[in-house]
Amino acid sequence: MHGPFLEGKSDHIQKLHNLGIIIITVFIEKPDGKMPEPDEILDFVKNNTDTVMASIPEEDVGQNFTTNESSTMNSAGPGPARRKPRVLLAACGCYSATKFRQICQCFITWSDVKAVLTKEACYFVDASTFPYDSVRLHFDNQQWTVWETRGSSLHIELYTWADIIVIAPMSADTIAKMLGGFCDNLLTTIIRLWDCKKPLYVAPSMDPFMWNNPLTARQLQSLGELGSILITKIGEVTDGEHMTEPAIISEFVKLHYILNRPAE
Repeated sequence: MHGPFLEGKSDHIQKLHNLGIIIITVFIEKPDGKMPEPDEILDFVKNNTDTVMASIPEEDVGQNFTTNESSTMNSAGPGPARRKPRVLLAACGCYSATKFRQICQCFITWSDVKAVLTKEACYFVDASTFPYDSVRLHFDNQQWTVWETRGSSLHIELYTWADIIVIAPMSADTIAKMLGGFCDNLLTTIIRLWDCKKPLYVAPSMDPFMWNNPLTARQLQSLGELGSILITKIGEVTDGEHMTEPAIISEFVKLHYILNRPAE
């Protein structure tokens, strides 16, 4: 999904774009120099990303997915209803993980959701506040207890179940582990299993000094070459985090799913 967002923006992202790597970006300039509110960005995206919106069947634009127990998707045309997409959300240990509950709330409006928290993410996320009837949380320490009780591996169960994985936020540490092929926790083991035919979205978040380090640009390029879809803001990071707002992440993933969902 390319478009008007990349013109004259940061060198890292422009170079990735030039290589043909899929990047979902969010950038709007306001006269006062402040970052726009999520609703403003969504309006901008819907009004200006012609290459995206023109490709979506008219009946799918603005579509709401069902949230009933049958887990099906409303279909505006003839034929059987589609089931809702199964989204595996994951959070790594960084400050933006404080928004993970909000991310889950956005995604459950249109998809079935399960979630993975790394041990480090638990420092920023209060698991007791999650609605377990809508989002089932999974933790590193459950990876092998499931084997003991059910005779199966949790990472394989989650990998098999999910249509989509969205890692938001993704820390610098997990980016490095993913590129190194590490399998030292539940999330990195799922990533190592992941079928590249299924979409994997990453929303990086890290300290401004880490983000602006040349190594980060190289690692983001490698993620893109492996088929990951990067969801990121544009420009220099000065506010202590770099993750796109939860509503934007959810909306982009939903649009991308509509454009690329397999035929049933």
